[in-house]
Amino acid sequence: MAIIERRFTYRGTIGLTAGDLQLVREGKKTCTVRLGEIEVSDHEVWLSDRRSRVRVEITRIENNRHFGDLTEADAVADGQASLEAMATDLAKFYGEMDAAQPITVIWFRLNDERASG
Repeated sequence: MAIIERRFTYRGTIGLTAGDLQLVREGKKTCTVRLGEIEVSDHEVWLSDRRSRVRVEITRIENNRHFGDLTEADAVADGQASLEAMATDLAKFYGEMDAAQPITVIWFRLNDERASG
C-alpha cells in the first residue's frame, strides 16, 4: 500500500455522513479521523452531512499521527464499536491503509444542538 501525502485545511465546514452527524448530536462521536496532515482554519466550524449541520468547537488537532497508532479509545471517540470497525469504516473512504499512513484526529465539542440549514 502506498503512503498518501495529503495536506488539507478545512474552512468553515467538515463533512460527515448522516449517521456520523447523528452520533455527534447524541454525544457518541467527539472526533473524526482524516487521511493526511489536516488543519482546521477556525476554532469553531460546522459539521455537515449536506442536509443538516451542527456547530462544534475544535478542542484539539492531532496531525502527527499514523494509522497504526490509532487505539480502541480513538475508535470509541469516533463513534465506532472497535478499532477493527473504525478501520473498516475508514477503508470505505480511503481504501486500505498502511500502518505508517499519516492521519489526523480532529477532536471537537458540540456547541449548538440545534440543527441548521
